[in-house]
Amino acid sequence: MTADKVIATITGSAIEIRIFVAIIVISIVHKPTVTRIATAIAITVACTAIVIGTVIETVIATVTATVATMASRGIMATMAGRGVYGRGQWQGRLSASDQRRFDSYYSRWLQYRATNNRGEVLSMQNRMYDVYAHYGIPSNVPFNQVASSGVAYSNRY
Repeated sequence: MTADKVIATITGSAIEIRIFVAIIVISIVHKPTVTRIATAIAITVACTAIVIGTVIETVIATVTATVATMASRGIMATMAGRGVYGRGQWQGRLSASDQRRFDSYYSRWLQYRATNNRGEVLSMQNRMYDVYAHYGIPSNVPFNQVASSGVAYSNRY
């Protein structure tokens, strides 16, 4: 289901609710008894809940279909595997000295990760994010996409 169909369903449901409420109000005005008022309120609440439930089901179906379409086209796997950005898209953007510095941080970061040295991992990570900030690189770009090819062997981050 497309977004237009979802909007049409929501709009149609809102019109149905308004018509139903108008009928209930007319009914109450012409025959105002406590029982009829209570019945009208109960019916209105029940119908509103049904409409809201239908809208939620429609939205869930739309999102599920969209994700299934993306998965079938391999888009989700590509986005997950590449962190949304293409491999090497960010390589070559740093000055030579900043690239050497970043490669040094990245190399040490890999070593510290291998030895589970959390304090140093965070230190190198923060230094690499400083370089990201200086060059306007989004923080969700994996580090290996900025590091030189020889340094960024098989690690994604």
